[in-house]
Amino acid sequence: MAFHRPVGLLAGREIIDRVSAAPRWAHVDMSERKLQRPSADLMVLGYVAEGRREQTVSQQLVCSSTYRRDGGGWKLIQHQQTPA
Repeated sequence: MAFHRPVGLLAGREIIDRVSAAPRWAHVDMSERKLQRPSADLMVLGYVAEGRREQTVSQQLVCSSTYRRDGGGWKLIQHQQTPA
């Protein structure tokens, strides 16, 4: 996963540890959604997210998430977010 600094690049167990400890979003709006399906088992979602955590100013991020079909469900295999 790729996040803007100070987080940076995360992989493996580090993703779960860092994301689990992060403050949750209080509100998120998604816009400019783009979906690509390069194959039946792969999809890439691009979007702009504007979110606010409790008692903070809102942030706008440009994001992409890649999912792979795995055993009948979809598994997130990549996520990137960049400040807009």
